[in-house]
Amino acid sequence: MNSPGWFYCKLWRVNFYFFIGWSEKKFSNYCKKHYSYINYDLESANGKCLQLNNGNCVIWTRYKNRSKIGSDLVHEVIHAALFTLSKRGVQVSGTNAEPLTYLVDLILKKALK
Repeated sequence: MNSPGWFYCKLWRVNFYFFIGWSEKKFSNYCKKHYSYINYDLESANGKCLQLNNGNCVIWTRYKNRSKIGSDLVHEVIHAALFTLSKRGVQVSGTNAEPLTYLVDLILKKALK
């Protein structure tokens, strides 16, 4: 079984795991084996973001081709960034959006490497 992509963000002390282009079955099986994972209906989904009990985030997108994953990956990365900031007490608003925008940018760059 392949391993997901991964990076550790020192600033927010969180790991992000990337499952880009994995089938829903392969992703579900990996999560059941390695994380406390509840079955989700992924058949009609193009992506999923899970925040683990320890605060780490798991990001899955069905597609690997960059022309197809764009909006799905951005959608899930925004969830991951919001989960991370919320867990650390950062309130995102119109006047305090920079933490979100910088974190989304960082996660996307790492996910697309």
